Amino acid sequence: MKKNIARRKTLKITAMYFFIGCAWIYVSDIIVQFYFSELSQVLFYSILKGVSYVFVTAALIFCLTYPALKEVLDSKESIKKVNSELEKTNELYLELYNDYRKKQALLKSLIDSIPDLIFYKDVNSVYMGCNAAFEQFVGRL
Repeated sequence: MKKNIARRKTLKITAMYFFIGCAWIYVSDIIVQFYFSELSQVLFYSILKGVSYVFVTAALIFCLTYPALKEVLDSKESIKKVNSELEKTNELYLELYNDYRKKQALLKSLIDSIPDLIFYKDVNSVYMGCNAAFEQFVGRL
């Protein structure tokens, strides 16, 4: 879908450039031929209209491409900003995850150091874990 939008915008710019360019050449040639009959004047004004054509079409290309290019650059800047925020969030997540792992390791070593039999189950009464004393009692070690 986005490919088609880009293609349509590009085609619009190309078509406008083509039709304005053709109209410019045709109309300016008629005007020069109508007002000037001497060859040196026709040559001078043909060069002048050519330079004018280049100037006008350069301005036209600028006006037609600037909004699209600005949109792309603004989107790129927005993506950079969102990416930066995502990187910060990812760093925070990693810190929290590492803290969680350390706390879990501490809790596991604390539970394992208790000589009493300790086990824990989920809401469906499925064993989720136990301490070393319970493992020895059950015969796992």
